[in-house]
Formats: sequence, structure tokens, C-alpha cells
Amino acid sequence: MKILLSLIAFLLPILSAQGLTLKEAKELAEKNYPKLKALREEVRESSLSAEISRRERFGEVDSVGSYTSYNRNYILVPMFHPPNPLNPPPFDSRKLTYGISLKVPLYLGGVISRKVELNKVKEELLKNSLKAATWQVKLNATTLFLKILSLSEREKALKEHLKSLEKLYENTKAGVEVGKLAPVDLMKIGYSVREVEAGLKEVREMKKALLTALETLLGRKVKDLQPPHFSYQPKEWKIGEFYSELLERNSRVKAAERRVELSKVKEKLTKAKYGLKFTVNGLLTRRYGFDSGENEAYSSISLNLSFPVFTGGRKGLELLQRESEVRRALYEQETVKRELKRELAEVVALLNSIQERLEADKEKLKLAKEVERIEELKYVSGKGDINHLLLAKAQRFESQADLNASYYEWFSALERLKALLEVNNE
Repeated sequence: MKILLSLIAFLLPILSAQGLTLKEAKELAEKNYPKLKALREEVRESSLSAEISRRERFGEVDSVGSYTSYNRNYILVPMFHPPNPLNPPPFDSRKLTYGISLKVPLYLGGVISRKVELNKVKEELLKNSLKAATWQVKLNATTLFLKILSLSEREKALKEHLKSLEKLYENTKAGVEVGKLAPVDLMKIGYSVREVEAGLKEVREMKKALLTALETLLGRKVKDLQPPHFSYQPKEWKIGEFYSELLERNSRVKAAERRVELSKVKEKLTKAKYGLKFTVNGLLTRRYGFDSGENEAYSSISLNLSFPVFTGGRKGLELLQRESEVRRALYEQETVKRELKRELAEVVALLNSIQERLEADKEKLKLAKEVERIEELKYVSGKGDINHLLLAKAQRFESQADLNASYYEWFSALERLKALLEVNNE
């Protein structure tokens, strides 16, 4: 046992030092985000509603009881035979009734089956809404995760820039002491140092804000993030190769389809509500008379038929309302498809533009390093200007930060495409 505890104590700092992975962040967001928990409960409620509607066909048995006081004597129970002086019916002014009643629907015009169907379709609609919301929450977590890493790259570049400036300051100071370089150069380098320090603080504050936002999604504190391993594979991205798959897989499309189906079921339910209905009502009671002391049994059963012949025009108006609801659901379905196509076009354009920028950033960094090298040689030899060198250094480290950040931007755009298509693989 001691060996096991020692091993855990040894491994725990190593494991914690690795930081939170992107996969873990997605899983935590899916598990802990309150909105998703609420949607899961809503799905469960709808499932229970469907079962409740299904059980309405079994009818209802109630226990009944009442106490009645009259201003004169009445027969305790309905008269079953002609009055007989030798056996007169019991008369009472106070009575207690107790027993059971039964209500069973034989046919309600299809109302029960339509209600069951309605709740089942609603459950499917909520499941698709939950799935769409889950993908969105996971994408939000991914976006925040990668933005933080992108800022970390910028922070790293600024640190290297600051270190380079500090080294330059020391070298320039030595040159000033021997009279080779101008003292004003030290002031210019100091100004650049303060500027980089301010930028570094700004980046750290932005990271802190994004980290807090990520923690609200995950429902836990986050210390370190582990950069994901991904392979940059540029290609020519086109809308056509993804659009049909998008319409087939995306949960927002499926939810819109279920919403159309739901409106059509509501229309059927409205028609069933105004249809022919058969019900059976049964009653089994005993009635106790406080004056006569008699306790008589009384039972009845009835078959009831109803059909609405006049509704004041409500049926026609409700059907018009349901028809309008169906049309509205169809318009909303088309709206969802168009919005998704727009989002797909944005992602495809973003991927292509980032790839183009990445190639430019690579060339830009290569040139910036060479310019910095040349300006530094010129400055050390006394032929260059400190302003040119400081500018070259700033451009070099800015180019490095831009390049590293662009890789994360590309990966983030790819993750957004995968979230639209709702796929977990490449």
C-alpha cells in the first residue's frame, strides 16, 4: 500500500504538469455545461410525457365519497320496485355516499395515439437540439482553447523579443562605455523594452480573460493547456464537396425536419379533437342514511357517445392556425439550410485564406530574420542605425508570432468545419 501511495505521489506532479488536453476540454464541456444538462432533462420529460399519453387509454378509477344534508327526507337510493307498505323504501335527510367510479375511453377519434406521436416527435426534436447544442458547446471550448494557445505563442515571441532587447542593451552599453556607440541608443532600446513589456502584459491579461471563459464552460479550474498534435495539410477547400454531407449529418437540419413533422402531427391532433368519441363510465357506491340506518348498494354503467355539431367556428380557425404553423416550420427549415450554407462558405473561405496567409508568413519570417541579421551586423560595425535594428527585431518576432498563431487559426477553422459536419475524424 505504501509503495502504491508513493507511486501516486510521484506520478501526480508529472501528470498535472502535462496540462489539460483538447479532448479532455471537450468532454468536460459536454459533461458539465448547465445548458446541456437542462436539455437532457427536457428530453427525459418529453419521453415521460409520451408514456403518460399512452397510458391515457387505460382509463381511470377513482375513489369517491360525499356527505349530503337535505331540508327534507329523500329516498336513499333510486326506486328499483313499486313502493310496498310492508317494505317501504328508506327515507333520509342526511346521507353518506362512498365507492368507486370508472372512466374508460373506447374511442376518442385518435386523440390519444396522436398525443403519443406528438410527444415522440417532440422527443426526437429535443434530442437533435441537444446534439446540436453539444457540438456548439464543444466548438466554443475548442475555440477558446486554441485562442489561449495562440496567445501563448505570441507571449513566447514577446518574451524572446524582450530577451533579445536586453542582450542588445548590454552590448550597446558596452559600446557606449568605450565610445563606439551613442548614449542615445540606450534610451531608444529602453523605450522598445517598455513597449514590449506593455504588449506582454496585455497578452497575459487577454489570456487570463479567455482562461476564465473556458473555465465557465468546463465547470472547473484550468492551470495549463497541452497543445494538440495536428498535421497541417493544405488543400483547395470547396463548398460542393461538403454541402450534401452537411445537410445529411447536421443536427440543426434534423431538428428543423422534426419541427415540420411536429407541426403536421399537431394538425392531425386538432382534427382528432373534433371527432367522434366513445367512453364508458361506471359507478359502484354504497349510500348510508343517517335517519334510517340503511346502507344500500348502488351501481351504474353507461356508454357515452359525443360528436361536436357546433363549435362556433373554432375548429376551422384551429385548422387554419395549424396549417400556418406547418408553413412556418417549412420556412424555418429552409432558413436553417441557408444559414448552414453561409456558415460553410465562411469556414471554407477562412481555411483557404489562412493557408494563403501561412505561406506568406513563412516567407515573411524568413526575410525578417535575414533583415534582422543584416541590420545587426551593420549596427555592430558602426554603419547602421539603432532605429532600423529595433524595427527589424520587432518585425522578426511579430512574424514568428503570426506564423505560429496562424497554425492554430487553421486548426480552429478545421475544427469548426468538423463541428458543422458533426464528425470526429479528419
